Amino acid sequence: VRAILDEEAALDLAIVDLRMPGADGIDWIRSLRTSYPSLPLLVISATEDSALVRALIGCGIAGFIPKSDSPAVVLQAVRLVLAGGTYAPLRLLSDHVLGSAGDPGHAAPTMAGLTPRQREVLAQLARGFPNKRIARELGLSESTVKVHLLAIYRVLAVRNRTEAVIAAQAYLDIESKR
Repeated sequence: VRAILDEEAALDLAIVDLRMPGADGIDWIRSLRTSYPSLPLLVISATEDSALVRALIGCGIAGFIPKSDSPAVVLQAVRLVLAGGTYAPLRLLSDHVLGSAGDPGHAAPTMAGLTPRQREVLAQLARGFPNKRIARELGLSESTVKVHLLAIYRVLAVRNRTEAVIAAQAYLDIESKR
C-alpha cells in the first residue's frame, strides 16, 4: 500500500481495508495519516465495533464503511468524501453522540442553542460541503464558517464534522418521533 501511495502522488482518495496482510489495525491507519496527512483515507472493514470506529475517526480518517453496507451506500460515501465531507454509519456512532440511555450525564443534542446562521452552516455541512463551498453558498468568508463550526461543535458537544452531522441527524430522528 505504501509503495502505491508513494508512487501516486496525485491521489484524491485512498480506500484501505482495516485488516490487510502486513498492515493491520488502528496503528497502521495512524501511521498512514502521519505519512500522508493531506490524503483522505476511507477505511473499509468487516468490523462494526463502535469504539474502534470512533477511534479511527479520532485519527482523522475521512470515512468508515462497513463491508456489510450496500454498494449504493459505499458509492454515496465515496462521493461524500471526494466532495470534502466525512462518512460513518449513524448506527456505529449514535451511542457516542447521543450518550447511553443509562447515563444521565449525556443528553441528546439540541438545536436550540444554535443561531439561525449556524443551522444554515450545519445544513450545508450535512450535505457534505467543504468549508469553501459552505462559505460560497452562504455568502460568508471561510474564517466565518470556521467560527460557526466551532460554535456548533461546542453547542452539540461534538469534536468534528462527522459527529456534528450525526448529532443533527439524531436530533431530527428524535424530533420526528415525538
